[in-house]
Amino acid sequence: RLFTQVQTAFRNAEQSEAALSEALKIAKLAYWEFDVEKDLFIFNDQFYALFHTTAEAHGGYQLSAAYYAQHFVHPDDVPMVGAEIARGFSSTDRFYTRSLEHRILYADGGVGYISVNINIERDENGKILRNYGANQDITERKKAEETLRQSEAALSEALKIAKLAYWEYDVEKDLFTFNDQFYALFHTTVEDHGGYRLPSAYYAQHFVHPDDLPVVGAEIERALNSTDRFYTRSLEHRILYADGGVGYITVSINIERDEDGKILRYYGANQD
Repeated sequence: RLFTQVQTAFRNAEQSEAALSEALKIAKLAYWEFDVEKDLFIFNDQFYALFHTTAEAHGGYQLSAAYYAQHFVHPDDVPMVGAEIARGFSSTDRFYTRSLEHRILYADGGVGYISVNINIERDENGKILRNYGANQDITERKKAEETLRQSEAALSEALKIAKLAYWEYDVEKDLFTFNDQFYALFHTTVEDHGGYRLPSAYYAQHFVHPDDLPVVGAEIERALNSTDRFYTRSLEHRILYADGGVGYITVSINIERDEDGKILRYYGANQD
């Protein structure tokens, strides 16, 4: 019976290790340790897979810090990585932890990104007991962020060319939420008005032509009194440019309500 229990325990352990290994592979996550006295990193197959290579290609699972930096860290990011390592060693925290992101060199060519989690444990006298962590390949996330950044930049430029600005309105707090494009529409900046959130009375006083205030007020009242689940309407009125003169905008108003008629969102866009 004891022999059977031991066999079962081993099988369960092997299955757990296999499941953990598969999970780490899917997450592109690799564990490592660093021996401070010997200046040696201790890696595993998952680590090498992260860099599109193998332990055989680098002579084993133990590598010096200099070798790691030379073969795996992007040369432009070596100073940053070195500074983070120095910060960790200089710390006096019993349990030090920090994360950073930097570029890496794939063995088969190209550049990727990893997120590095660093952990250092010290004894009561400050001597390092363990220095360990994990690297995770975040290249796809970084590419997605860059694509999003480029898309946002292109959208911002398109809105600027179209002289179009988005806004939202919080009915309960009576606050408009604007952005830089909104202020540019009125030839001004957020600094001149103290922030991106302004009450409706302030907006009306500083941006709406006084002769058109009744028209704008009537449209707002019409929107608030509507019972439509999805209300939309457009109007045109005169505005006051901050640097003098009068302009015209088209305002698109949109309101979304829940089943009980409560306003969920009140938003729109102004176009010069």
